[in-house]
Amino acid sequence: MPWKDRFPMKRSGNAGDISPIDSNDDHGQPSTGFVGKSLESGLNHGRAKPSPNEKATEHLEKVEYQDDAVVEKFNKRQRLKRHCGRRWKWYLLGTIIFLAIMLPVFFLVIFPAIVQLMINSSDLPIRSGTIRALDAGTIEFSATVGLSVPAGFTVTLEPTTLSFFNRDADPYRPWVDVSLGEQRVSGESNLAVDRYVAAIKDEDEFGRFLDQLFASDTTVVSGRADTRVRLGALKADITLDKDIVVSGARRLEGFGFDKLNIVLPPEADGTNIRGALNLPNHSDIRLQLGNVSFNVMAGDLVIGKVETWNTDILPGNNSVDFFGEVYLQSMLQNVGEVIRSQAAALAEGMIQLATTGNETTIDGERIPYVERVLKPRIESRVPLLKAMLKF
Repeated sequence: MPWKDRFPMKRSGNAGDISPIDSNDDHGQPSTGFVGKSLESGLNHGRAKPSPNEKATEHLEKVEYQDDAVVEKFNKRQRLKRHCGRRWKWYLLGTIIFLAIMLPVFFLVIFPAIVQLMINSSDLPIRSGTIRALDAGTIEFSATVGLSVPAGFTVTLEPTTLSFFNRDADPYRPWVDVSLGEQRVSGESNLAVDRYVAAIKDEDEFGRFLDQLFASDTTVVSGRADTRVRLGALKADITLDKDIVVSGARRLEGFGFDKLNIVLPPEADGTNIRGALNLPNHSDIRLQLGNVSFNVMAGDLVIGKVETWNTDILPGNNSVDFFGEVYLQSMLQNVGEVIRSQAAALAEGMIQLATTGNETTIDGERIPYVERVLKPRIESRVPLLKAMLKF
């Protein structure tokens, strides 16, 4: 049988393509022609069997290049862990650089700024205080000032010098410096100065402060100090610059004669009157002024003088013993002027008296800054009947 008849071929639609004619097997299923099977067998016979390494590489490539089949098996935490595990050296280097930049900034800039803000935002109320005149250039100063820090913190203020001054003074002129020891502040605390002896640095500015303290309902005392604050192992240099509101003495409003006794005959030094003065102190500051003498006036006429020794004016009302002299001869010589000055008060059954500071001394030395604040006129009234019963 000719070769062409033994292996029938058919031409496909494309020119030059020749394929074996499919035939059906005994079961009616199409079967591949002999030539196709022979060619496939020949091609496979010429290929080398893959090695184990090639099989492993092929397997990894299949796993690597699957779109989502394997990647989706890792959650976010696992992906982050793998990412950091591959790049941990870079993250460590970045952290070291960040800390090298930020730690000095924190210790030198941020922490001091936080402490300064904490100090600036806290009030410094005066809970108590004392000004005691010692001589013309020295005072004894005591004070308890409130200071609060956030709960849970303990702040240590290192020893410093606190300067008191008047805020409106230009240039800056402190009138006294007070040394503060180390202070520990935790929550609501107090800064305490106890009986500190200080030289008056500027008598005019100190006198101006006392004027405001005596005359006003409230006044302000300003304090400034440069100090170092410790918060555990952290330290910061700060400036304490605060205005402290202090209630004023209101010019001894309510001043008057509580007791009035005529001394007859007069004592050897001319004393012909004794009694007690009411010296109200509306301030929180205790004032120890020394020996103070007052002129007593009816209108503009000086009709006598009274003295108080070791004058100690605590906050509140104070009954202070006095002794003095009524200038009877001067009153008789100017009786008309005296009566005219009392006309309005007598209509109300009162006697109108005025006092002005005369001299203030300590151990015989005059104290000009106290005399200055007591110079202004202080008015008071005494019931006429009460005064007449004492004669």
